[in-house]
Amino acid sequence: MLSFTTPEEASRSFATAHGFRHTNTNRISGVDPRAIEPPSVPPGIDLCPLAELDPRKVYELDAEAMSDVPGEIAMDDVSFEQWLEDYWHHPDTDLDASIAAVIDGRPVSFSHLRIAPGGRAVTDMTGTLRDHRGRGLALLVKRASLANAAGRGVELVSTENDETNAPMLRVNEKLGYQPDGSTLSWSRP
Repeated sequence: MLSFTTPEEASRSFATAHGFRHTNTNRISGVDPRAIEPPSVPPGIDLCPLAELDPRKVYELDAEAMSDVPGEIAMDDVSFEQWLEDYWHHPDTDLDASIAAVIDGRPVSFSHLRIAPGGRAVTDMTGTLRDHRGRGLALLVKRASLANAAGRGVELVSTENDETNAPMLRVNEKLGYQPDGSTLSWSRP
């Protein structure tokens, strides 16, 4: 059984009193995308909206990237059909604003953006294939998706990251994300 709480002592005490064990802490951060400069794209890389890509290739990219995200559910627990329903076809997903870096016709990094009414959005996932990490691709695609969000009138983009996910926290800091709270995850047999 899984549960989530705020970090206040009353929430912690309640969870532990009911047999839950703290498993991880997620940092919630936000940025005004209007303050983000559009990216400069290096040679050999194409930035493409997810809408232009084969969803199966994006699913495979997402599956590999998510397998390394601390505290996340492994994608082998999520079928392609379920992923299509939950992520690709989600009513707030903006496949034109969400961006992938494509090298030699293969998506290697992406940033998935959900835009809600009222000038708010969420970066649902940003990830890169293992053999393409350390090249700044996550920063590139996230910057591009934030610039797209600003162009759609979004004034705040939020994201949530495990506090131990140092690479993604560094990307967020470079983009000016500011911490805005946290959630605690708990489990119980």
